[in-house]
Amino acid sequence: MQIVINDDAKVFELWFKNGENPDSAIPSDIAPMVADYREKKYLICLYQSGTGDLSKLTSQLLVHNQQQTARLQVTPLEKVTPQ
Repeated sequence: MQIVINDDAKVFELWFKNGENPDSAIPSDIAPMVADYREKKYLICLYQSGTGDLSKLTSQLLVHNQQQTARLQVTPLEKVTPQ
């Protein structure tokens, strides 16, 4: 597990390795630290590594986001007023 604290953005990050399971419980030695940062109004983020192909999944996510952006930018024909 790795802890990253970004004081400028007020973000407290816990990065778990694939074998570690943050769903069961935050480790007891870390829980007081998490509670302290939660009181300070920090955003608490838990990340867990997976088993998928990071390059492939990232590429698919970028393509999906581009398609969504394109869909939102296209004006439907029925909304266009003829001149």
